[in-house]
Amino acid sequence: MRNTKLFKIAILMIAFLTIFCLASCAINNGKSAYEIAVENGYNGTQSQWLNSLQGNNGADASKITIEEIYQEAQEKGYEGSFLDFLKEYLSFNTYEDTSYATNKALLNVVSISVTHKKSGSLFFGGTYSSAGSGVIYHLDKAAGNAYIITNYHVLYDTNSNTVDGIGETIKVFLYGMEYEDYAINASYVGGSMTYDIAVLKVEGSSVLQNSAAFAAVVGDSDNVAVGQTVLAVGNPEAEGLSVTKGILSVDSEYITMKGADNLTELEFRVMRVDTGINAGNSGGGLFDARGKLLGIVSAKVVDEGVEAMGYVIPSVVATRVADKIIDNGRLNKCMLGITITSIDSKAVFDTENQTTHIEETIKIQSVAQGSLAYSVLMADDILVSVKVNDGTMMPIKRTFNVVDTVLMCNVGDKIVFSLLRNGQAQEVEITFTAESLTQVN
Repeated sequence: MRNTKLFKIAILMIAFLTIFCLASCAINNGKSAYEIAVENGYNGTQSQWLNSLQGNNGADASKITIEEIYQEAQEKGYEGSFLDFLKEYLSFNTYEDTSYATNKALLNVVSISVTHKKSGSLFFGGTYSSAGSGVIYHLDKAAGNAYIITNYHVLYDTNSNTVDGIGETIKVFLYGMEYEDYAINASYVGGSMTYDIAVLKVEGSSVLQNSAAFAAVVGDSDNVAVGQTVLAVGNPEAEGLSVTKGILSVDSEYITMKGADNLTELEFRVMRVDTGINAGNSGGGLFDARGKLLGIVSAKVVDEGVEAMGYVIPSVVATRVADKIIDNGRLNKCMLGITITSIDSKAVFDTENQTTHIEETIKIQSVAQGSLAYSVLMADDILVSVKVNDGTMMPIKRTFNVVDTVLMCNVGDKIVFSLLRNGQAQEVEITFTAESLTQVN
Protein backbone atom coordinates (compact mmCIF):
# COMPACT_ATOMS: atom_id res chain seq x y z
CA MET A 1 0.00 0.00 0.00
CA ARG A 2 1.02 3.64 -0.30
CA ASN A 3 2.79 5.44 2.51
CA THR A 4 0.28 6.93 4.89
CA LYS A 5 0.21 10.32 6.54
CA LEU A 6 -0.08 10.56 10.29
CA PHE A 7 -2.07 13.54 11.50
CA LYS A 8 -3.26 14.85 14.82
CA ILE A 9 -6.87 14.14 14.01
CA ALA A 10 -9.82 14.46 16.29
CA ILE A 11 -11.98 11.58 15.18
CA LEU A 12 -15.00 13.77 15.47
CA MET A 13 -15.89 11.81 18.48
CA ILE A 14 -17.93 14.11 16.87
CA ALA A 15 -20.21 12.12 18.77
CA PHE A 16 -20.40 15.46 20.63
CA LEU A 17 -20.55 14.66 24.35
CA THR A 18 -22.99 16.40 26.66
CA ILE A 19 -24.51 15.74 30.09
CA PHE A 20 -27.93 16.70 28.79
CA CYS A 21 -30.46 14.48 27.03
CA LEU A 22 -30.40 15.72 23.45
CA ALA A 23 -33.44 16.08 21.29
CA SER A 24 -31.48 16.35 18.09
CA CYS A 25 -32.19 15.58 15.20
CA ALA A 26 -34.62 13.15 5.41
CA ILE A 27 -38.51 11.50 -3.42
CA ASN A 28 -36.15 9.64 -5.17
CA ASN A 29 -36.27 11.35 -8.52
CA GLY A 30 -35.16 8.16 -10.24
CA LYS A 31 -32.58 7.82 -12.98
CA SER A 32 -31.57 10.74 -15.14
CA ALA A 33 -31.93 10.67 -18.91
CA TYR A 34 -28.17 10.32 -19.26
CA GLU A 35 -28.12 7.31 -16.90
CA ILE A 36 -30.92 5.71 -18.91
CA ALA A 37 -28.98 6.32 -22.11
CA VAL A 38 -25.91 4.63 -20.60
CA GLU A 39 -27.99 1.61 -19.60
CA ASN A 40 -29.17 1.41 -23.20
CA GLY A 41 -25.64 1.22 -24.51
CA TYR A 42 -24.43 4.83 -24.71
CA ASN A 43 -20.78 5.02 -23.59
CA GLY A 44 -19.86 8.67 -24.01
CA THR A 45 -19.62 11.40 -21.38
CA GLN A 46 -22.61 13.39 -20.17
CA SER A 47 -21.40 16.40 -22.17
CA GLN A 48 -21.14 14.29 -25.32
CA TRP A 49 -24.62 12.89 -24.73
CA LEU A 50 -26.13 16.35 -24.44
CA ASN A 51 -24.34 17.49 -27.57
CA SER A 52 -25.52 14.39 -29.44
CA LEU A 53 -29.20 15.15 -28.94
CA GLN A 54 -30.89 16.41 -32.11
CA GLY A 55 -34.16 18.26 -32.49
CA ASN A 56 -37.06 17.05 -34.56
CA ASN A 57 -35.89 19.11 -37.49
CA GLY A 58 -32.45 17.47 -37.47
CA ALA A 59 -30.67 20.77 -36.75
CA ASP A 60 -27.24 20.74 -35.20
CA ALA A 61 -27.01 20.83 -31.41
CA SER A 62 -25.86 24.44 -31.32
CA LYS A 63 -29.17 25.62 -32.84
CA ILE A 64 -31.83 23.42 -31.24
CA THR A 65 -33.95 24.55 -28.31
CA ILE A 66 -33.93 23.12 -24.79
CA GLU A 67 -37.54 22.05 -25.34
CA GLU A 68 -36.41 19.91 -28.27
CA ILE A 69 -33.63 18.39 -26.18
CA TYR A 70 -36.17 17.60 -23.46
CA GLN A 71 -38.51 15.99 -25.99
CA GLU A 72 -35.66 13.90 -27.35
CA ALA A 73 -34.73 12.85 -23.81
CA GLN A 74 -38.32 11.76 -23.16
CA GLU A 75 -38.27 9.64 -26.30
CA LYS A 76 -35.13 7.96 -24.95
CA GLY A 77 -36.80 7.09 -21.64
CA TYR A 78 -36.54 10.19 -19.42
CA GLU A 79 -39.57 10.35 -17.09
CA GLY A 80 -38.92 13.55 -15.14
CA SER A 81 -40.71 16.84 -15.61
CA PHE A 82 -39.35 19.65 -17.75
CA LEU A 83 -38.40 21.50 -14.55
CA ASP A 84 -36.50 18.44 -13.29
CA PHE A 85 -34.67 18.28 -16.61
CA LEU A 86 -33.68 21.94 -16.40
CA LYS A 87 -32.40 21.53 -12.86
CA GLU A 88 -30.41 18.43 -13.77
CA TYR A 89 -28.80 19.60 -16.97
CA LEU A 90 -28.86 23.35 -17.52
CA SER A 91 -26.55 24.02 -14.60
CA PHE A 92 -24.35 20.94 -14.67
CA ASN A 93 -21.35 22.95 -15.86
CA THR A 94 -21.61 25.75 -13.33
CA TYR A 95 -23.20 24.48 -10.10
CA GLU A 96 -23.13 28.04 -8.77
CA ASP A 97 -26.58 27.73 -7.17
CA THR A 98 -26.55 24.78 -4.81
CA SER A 99 -29.92 25.48 -3.17
CA TYR A 100 -31.63 22.68 -5.12
CA ALA A 101 -29.04 20.12 -4.01
CA THR A 102 -29.03 21.46 -0.46
CA ASN A 103 -32.76 21.20 -0.03
CA LYS A 104 -32.74 17.64 -1.36
CA ALA A 105 -29.85 16.61 0.87
CA LEU A 106 -31.47 17.96 4.03
CA LEU A 107 -34.21 15.36 3.56
CA ASN A 108 -31.64 12.54 3.26
CA VAL A 109 -29.87 13.21 6.57
CA VAL A 110 -30.88 12.65 10.20
CA SER A 111 -29.61 13.86 13.54
CA ILE A 112 -28.67 11.09 15.96
CA SER A 113 -28.83 11.12 19.76
CA VAL A 114 -27.19 8.26 21.66
CA THR A 115 -27.64 7.63 25.38
CA HIS A 116 -24.97 5.72 27.33
CA LYS A 117 -24.88 4.51 30.91
CA LYS A 118 -21.73 4.18 32.98
CA SER A 119 -21.36 2.64 36.41
CA GLY A 120 -19.53 4.64 39.05
CA SER A 121 -19.85 7.28 41.69
CA LEU A 122 -22.11 10.32 41.57
CA PHE A 123 -19.48 12.30 39.68
CA PHE A 124 -18.05 9.56 37.46
CA GLY A 125 -21.12 7.46 36.63
CA GLY A 126 -24.68 7.86 35.46
CA THR A 127 -26.28 8.65 32.13
CA TYR A 128 -24.72 10.75 29.42
CA SER A 129 -25.43 11.43 25.77
CA SER A 130 -23.60 11.98 22.53
CA ALA A 131 -24.77 13.32 19.19
CA GLY A 132 -23.96 12.81 15.54
CA SER A 133 -25.57 12.40 12.16
CA GLY A 134 -26.65 9.71 9.70
CA VAL A 135 -27.75 9.26 6.09
CA ILE A 136 -30.91 7.44 5.00
CA TYR A 137 -29.62 4.65 2.75
CA HIS A 138 -32.74 2.53 2.14
CA LEU A 139 -36.30 3.63 2.81
CA ASP A 140 -39.69 1.92 2.71
CA LYS A 141 -41.89 4.96 3.30
CA ALA A 142 -45.18 3.01 3.34
CA ALA A 143 -43.94 0.70 6.09
CA GLY A 144 -42.00 3.38 7.96
CA ASN A 145 -38.79 1.33 7.67
CA ALA A 146 -35.28 2.57 6.92
CA TYR A 147 -31.61 1.69 7.04
CA ILE A 148 -29.34 4.55 8.07
CA ILE A 149 -25.57 4.74 7.58
CA THR A 150 -23.49 6.54 10.18
CA ASN A 151 -20.01 6.39 11.73
CA TYR A 152 -19.20 3.63 14.18
CA HIS A 153 -17.69 6.18 16.54
CA VAL A 154 -21.01 8.05 16.74
CA LEU A 155 -22.60 5.04 18.45
CA TYR A 156 -19.64 3.56 20.37
CA ASP A 157 -18.11 4.67 23.65
CA THR A 158 -15.44 2.86 25.65
CA ASN A 159 -17.10 3.89 28.91
CA SER A 160 -20.52 2.50 28.05
CA ASN A 161 -21.91 -0.28 30.25
CA THR A 162 -23.06 -2.28 27.22
CA VAL A 163 -21.10 -5.36 26.16
CA ASP A 164 -20.35 -4.01 22.71
CA GLY A 165 -19.92 -0.36 23.77
CA ILE A 166 -22.89 0.77 21.67
CA GLY A 167 -25.29 3.16 23.39
CA GLU A 168 -28.32 1.76 25.19
CA THR A 169 -30.83 3.93 23.36
CA ILE A 170 -30.52 5.49 19.91
CA LYS A 171 -32.90 8.08 18.52
CA VAL A 172 -32.94 9.77 15.14
CA PHE A 173 -34.60 13.03 14.13
CA LEU A 174 -35.63 14.31 10.71
CA TYR A 175 -35.01 17.80 9.40
CA GLY A 176 -37.66 20.21 10.70
CA MET A 177 -38.75 17.67 13.32
CA GLU A 178 -35.85 17.94 15.72
CA TYR A 179 -37.92 17.77 18.89
CA GLU A 180 -38.45 14.97 21.37
CA ASP A 181 -42.08 14.58 20.25
CA TYR A 182 -40.79 13.41 16.86
CA ALA A 183 -38.00 11.14 18.11
CA ILE A 184 -37.67 7.91 16.09
CA ASN A 185 -36.27 4.89 17.90
CA ALA A 186 -33.52 3.11 16.00
CA SER A 187 -31.75 -0.21 16.58
CA TYR A 188 -28.12 -1.07 15.95
CA VAL A 189 -27.67 -3.53 13.07
CA GLY A 190 -23.88 -3.75 13.14
CA GLY A 191 -20.70 -1.84 12.49
CA SER A 192 -16.97 -1.87 11.83
CA MET A 193 -14.43 0.17 13.75
CA THR A 194 -11.88 -0.63 11.02
CA TYR A 195 -13.96 1.26 8.46
CA ASP A 196 -15.75 3.54 10.95
CA ILE A 197 -19.10 2.62 9.41
CA ALA A 198 -22.24 1.42 11.21
CA VAL A 199 -25.84 0.80 10.23
CA LEU A 200 -29.04 1.63 12.11
CA LYS A 201 -32.51 0.26 11.44
CA VAL A 202 -35.88 1.95 11.88
CA GLU A 203 -39.07 -0.10 11.76
CA GLY A 204 -42.73 0.93 11.65
CA SER A 205 -42.21 4.64 12.30
CA SER A 206 -45.34 6.73 11.72
CA VAL A 207 -43.14 9.83 11.88
CA LEU A 208 -41.14 8.51 8.94
CA GLN A 209 -44.29 7.48 7.06
CA ASN A 210 -45.74 10.98 7.24
CA SER A 211 -42.51 12.87 6.57
CA ALA A 212 -40.88 14.38 3.49
CA ALA A 213 -37.77 12.24 4.04
CA PHE A 214 -36.32 10.12 1.24
CA ALA A 215 -33.28 7.95 0.71
CA ALA A 216 -30.09 9.52 -0.59
CA VAL A 217 -29.19 8.98 -4.23
CA VAL A 218 -25.68 7.53 -4.08
CA GLY A 219 -23.13 9.15 -6.38
CA ASP A 220 -19.87 7.69 -7.69
CA SER A 221 -17.09 8.76 -5.34
CA ASP A 222 -14.52 7.24 -7.71
CA ASN A 223 -15.56 9.69 -10.42
CA VAL A 224 -15.05 13.06 -8.76
CA ALA A 225 -12.92 16.07 -9.62
CA VAL A 226 -10.72 18.11 -7.33
CA GLY A 227 -12.22 21.57 -6.97
CA GLN A 228 -15.83 20.54 -7.46
CA THR A 229 -18.43 21.96 -5.11
CA VAL A 230 -19.40 19.77 -2.17
CA LEU A 231 -21.97 20.15 0.61
CA ALA A 232 -21.66 18.71 4.11
CA VAL A 233 -24.99 18.09 5.87
CA GLY A 234 -24.96 17.16 9.53
CA ASN A 235 -25.73 18.00 13.14
CA PRO A 236 -22.84 20.23 14.33
CA GLU A 237 -22.66 20.82 18.07
CA ALA A 238 -25.98 18.95 18.38
CA GLU A 239 -27.80 22.10 17.25
CA GLY A 240 -29.79 20.39 14.49
CA LEU A 241 -29.20 19.77 10.80
CA SER A 242 -27.35 22.43 8.84
CA VAL A 243 -25.28 22.73 5.66
CA THR A 244 -21.77 23.95 4.89
CA LYS A 245 -20.29 24.41 1.43
CA GLY A 246 -16.77 23.99 0.10
CA ILE A 247 -14.72 22.12 -2.46
CA LEU A 248 -13.16 18.72 -2.80
CA SER A 249 -9.48 19.20 -1.94
CA VAL A 250 -8.13 15.65 -2.49
CA ASP A 251 -10.07 12.95 -4.31
CA SER A 252 -8.45 10.02 -2.47
CA GLU A 253 -5.73 9.57 0.12
CA TYR A 254 -4.84 7.34 3.06
CA ILE A 255 -4.60 8.65 6.61
CA THR A 256 -3.74 6.92 9.86
CA MET A 257 -5.59 7.79 13.05
CA LYS A 258 -6.93 6.15 16.19
CA GLY A 259 -10.17 4.24 15.99
CA ALA A 260 -13.29 4.69 18.09
CA ASP A 261 -11.63 2.92 21.04
CA ASN A 262 -9.01 5.69 21.06
CA LEU A 263 -6.30 3.01 21.14
CA THR A 264 -6.14 1.14 17.85
CA GLU A 265 -4.31 2.88 15.00
CA LEU A 266 -6.14 2.34 11.74
CA GLU A 267 -5.65 3.32 8.12
CA PHE A 268 -8.59 4.89 6.29
CA ARG A 269 -9.12 5.78 2.64
CA VAL A 270 -10.74 9.19 2.59
CA MET A 271 -11.51 12.22 0.49
CA ARG A 272 -10.33 15.57 1.84
CA VAL A 273 -12.58 18.65 1.82
CA ASP A 274 -12.34 22.24 2.99
CA THR A 275 -16.03 22.27 3.92
CA GLY A 276 -16.79 23.34 7.48
CA ILE A 277 -16.81 20.21 9.68
CA ASN A 278 -17.59 20.39 13.39
CA ALA A 279 -18.40 18.15 16.34
CA GLY A 280 -21.71 16.45 15.51
CA ASN A 281 -21.13 16.31 11.74
CA SER A 282 -19.80 12.75 12.01
CA GLY A 283 -21.95 10.26 10.15
CA GLY A 284 -23.57 12.95 8.04
CA GLY A 285 -23.42 13.15 4.29
CA LEU A 286 -21.14 14.84 1.79
CA PHE A 287 -23.12 15.67 -1.35
CA ASP A 288 -22.24 16.97 -4.78
CA ALA A 289 -23.87 20.01 -6.37
CA ARG A 290 -26.69 17.84 -7.73
CA GLY A 291 -27.52 16.39 -4.33
CA LYS A 292 -25.91 12.98 -4.81
CA LEU A 293 -24.17 11.33 -1.87
CA LEU A 294 -20.38 11.25 -2.27
CA GLY A 295 -19.45 10.02 1.19
CA ILE A 296 -19.88 9.91 4.97
CA VAL A 297 -18.22 12.68 6.98
CA SER A 298 -15.84 11.15 9.52
CA ALA A 299 -13.04 13.34 10.87
CA LYS A 300 -11.13 16.60 10.77
CA VAL A 301 -7.66 17.84 11.64
CA VAL A 302 -7.60 19.60 14.98
CA ASP A 303 -4.28 21.38 15.38
CA GLU A 304 -3.09 24.92 15.92
CA GLY A 305 -2.60 26.67 12.61
CA VAL A 306 -4.61 24.11 10.62
CA GLU A 307 -7.91 25.10 9.06
CA ALA A 308 -10.49 23.46 6.83
CA MET A 309 -9.10 19.92 6.57
CA GLY A 310 -12.00 17.52 6.88
CA TYR A 311 -12.13 13.85 5.90
CA VAL A 312 -14.92 11.85 4.31
CA ILE A 313 -15.29 8.09 3.77
CA PRO A 314 -16.04 7.66 0.04
CA SER A 315 -19.56 6.48 -0.84
CA VAL A 316 -18.12 3.47 -2.69
CA VAL A 317 -16.51 2.25 0.54
CA ALA A 318 -19.30 3.25 2.92
CA THR A 319 -22.10 1.61 0.94
CA ARG A 320 -20.20 -1.63 0.29
CA VAL A 321 -19.46 -1.98 4.00
CA ALA A 322 -23.07 -1.09 4.84
CA ASP A 323 -24.43 -3.67 2.39
CA LYS A 324 -22.45 -6.45 4.05
CA ILE A 325 -23.55 -5.32 7.52
CA ILE A 326 -27.19 -5.24 6.42
CA ASP A 327 -26.87 -8.75 4.97
CA ASN A 328 -24.94 -10.33 7.84
CA GLY A 329 -25.14 -8.07 10.89
CA ARG A 330 -21.37 -7.70 10.70
CA LEU A 331 -18.62 -7.09 8.15
CA ASN A 332 -17.42 -10.30 6.55
CA LYS A 333 -14.74 -9.54 3.97
CA CYS A 334 -13.26 -11.84 1.33
CA MET A 335 -9.47 -11.78 1.33
CA LEU A 336 -7.12 -12.46 -1.59
CA GLY A 337 -3.95 -12.55 0.47
CA ILE A 338 -1.94 -10.03 -1.54
CA THR A 339 -0.09 -6.83 -0.72
CA ILE A 340 0.00 -4.18 -3.44
CA THR A 341 2.03 -1.04 -3.92
CA SER A 342 2.26 1.88 -6.30
CA ILE A 343 5.52 2.00 -8.29
CA ASP A 344 4.64 5.06 -10.32
CA SER A 345 2.32 7.99 -9.76
CA LYS A 346 1.66 10.95 -12.02
CA ALA A 347 -0.90 13.64 -12.74
CA VAL A 348 -2.87 13.41 -15.97
CA PHE A 349 -4.97 16.19 -17.50
CA ASP A 350 -8.17 14.97 -19.16
CA THR A 351 -8.74 17.39 -22.04
CA GLU A 352 -12.24 16.06 -22.70
CA ASN A 353 -13.57 16.60 -19.17
CA GLN A 354 -11.10 19.39 -18.26
CA THR A 355 -10.04 17.64 -15.08
CA THR A 356 -6.75 16.55 -13.55
CA HIS A 357 -6.47 13.14 -11.96
CA ILE A 358 -3.75 10.87 -10.61
CA GLU A 359 -2.74 7.62 -12.29
CA GLU A 360 -0.60 4.95 -10.64
CA THR A 361 1.03 1.73 -11.75
CA ILE A 362 0.00 -0.98 -9.30
CA LYS A 363 2.31 -3.89 -8.58
CA ILE A 364 1.84 -6.93 -6.37
CA GLN A 365 4.41 -6.70 -3.60
CA SER A 366 3.80 -10.08 -2.01
CA VAL A 367 1.40 -13.03 -1.96
CA ALA A 368 0.74 -14.83 1.32
CA GLN A 369 1.54 -18.53 1.26
CA GLY A 370 -1.61 -20.63 1.44
CA SER A 371 -3.85 -17.71 0.54
CA LEU A 372 -6.50 -17.73 -2.15
CA ALA A 373 -4.18 -15.91 -4.55
CA TYR A 374 -1.16 -18.12 -3.84
CA SER A 375 0.23 -19.64 -7.08
CA VAL A 376 -2.31 -17.64 -9.12
CA LEU A 377 -0.93 -14.15 -8.60
CA MET A 378 2.77 -13.51 -8.14
CA ALA A 379 5.03 -10.85 -6.68
CA ASP A 380 5.97 -8.22 -9.29
CA ASP A 381 2.80 -8.80 -11.36
CA ILE A 382 1.53 -5.47 -12.73
CA LEU A 383 -2.25 -5.27 -12.35
CA VAL A 384 -3.88 -3.71 -15.41
CA SER A 385 -7.63 -4.22 -14.96
CA VAL A 386 -10.18 -6.12 -12.90
CA LYS A 387 -13.75 -7.34 -13.16
CA VAL A 388 -16.11 -9.28 -10.90
CA ASN A 389 -18.23 -12.09 -12.35
CA ASP A 390 -19.40 -10.96 -15.79
CA GLY A 391 -19.08 -7.25 -15.15
CA THR A 392 -17.23 -4.67 -17.16
CA MET A 393 -13.45 -4.81 -16.97
CA MET A 394 -12.33 -1.78 -14.94
CA PRO A 395 -8.86 -0.28 -15.43
CA ILE A 396 -6.61 -0.36 -12.36
CA LYS A 397 -5.05 3.08 -12.04
CA ARG A 398 -5.14 3.53 -8.25
CA THR A 399 -4.58 1.15 -5.35
CA PHE A 400 -8.18 1.60 -4.26
CA ASN A 401 -9.40 0.12 -7.56
CA VAL A 402 -8.19 -3.23 -6.25
CA VAL A 403 -9.01 -2.83 -2.56
CA ASP A 404 -12.55 -1.52 -3.09
CA THR A 405 -13.35 -4.11 -5.75
CA VAL A 406 -12.44 -6.93 -3.37
CA LEU A 407 -14.57 -5.25 -0.68
CA MET A 408 -17.70 -5.78 -2.78
CA CYS A 409 -17.02 -9.51 -3.37
CA ASN A 410 -18.90 -12.37 -1.73
CA VAL A 411 -18.33 -16.13 -1.48
CA GLY A 412 -18.83 -17.64 -4.93
CA ASP A 413 -17.91 -14.49 -6.83
CA LYS A 414 -15.24 -14.69 -9.53
CA ILE A 415 -12.66 -11.95 -9.80
CA VAL A 416 -10.65 -11.66 -13.01
CA PHE A 417 -7.38 -9.75 -13.29
CA SER A 418 -5.66 -8.69 -16.49
CA LEU A 419 -1.98 -8.27 -15.70
CA LEU A 420 1.54 -8.07 -17.01
CA ARG A 421 3.94 -10.79 -15.85
CA ASN A 422 7.51 -10.38 -17.03
CA GLY A 423 6.18 -8.03 -19.68
CA GLN A 424 3.65 -10.57 -20.99
CA ALA A 425 -0.10 -9.93 -20.87
CA GLN A 426 -2.08 -12.54 -18.96
CA GLU A 427 -5.55 -13.00 -17.49
CA VAL A 428 -6.17 -14.92 -14.27
CA GLU A 429 -9.37 -15.85 -12.47
CA ILE A 430 -9.97 -16.47 -8.78
CA THR A 431 -13.21 -17.70 -7.15
CA PHE A 432 -13.81 -16.61 -3.57
CA THR A 433 -14.42 -19.49 -1.18
CA ALA A 434 -15.75 -19.62 2.35
CA GLU A 435 -12.17 -20.09 3.56
CA SER A 436 -11.30 -16.63 2.23
CA LEU A 437 -13.93 -14.97 4.41
CA THR A 438 -12.70 -12.96 7.40
CA GLN A 439 -14.72 -11.02 9.94
CA VAL A 440 -13.50 -7.44 10.20
CA ASN A 441 -14.13 -5.66 13.49
